[in-house]
Amino acid sequence: MSTKSIEQIKGVLRQRFDAESKHLAGMLDKSASALFTRLAETTSQIPSALADAYSELCGDLDSAEIEVEMVRTINEWQPEDATDFVKRYISLATSGR
Repeated sequence: MSTKSIEQIKGVLRQRFDAESKHLAGMLDKSASALFTRLAETTSQIPSALADAYSELCGDLDSAEIEVEMVRTINEWQPEDATDFVKRYISLATSGR
């Protein structure tokens, strides 16, 4: 995948994380909001191979359900950064949960 495409994937993830942070801040869930802010701030650090694998797995109903569940339970597993989020997503998406 081209560098431009990888950067677009990272940009989409950053937008998702930013939107989730703002949404949760509005719901007064400051802890989860802070986690998503940290994820948004670290999307540029996602290795290209992981961003590419993430993009290959996205786009169907199962993948959407995985991501919704990951967002819903973010306070339970507290990823260190965006790379942790993507790694967990790939693991769940490829394991059949």
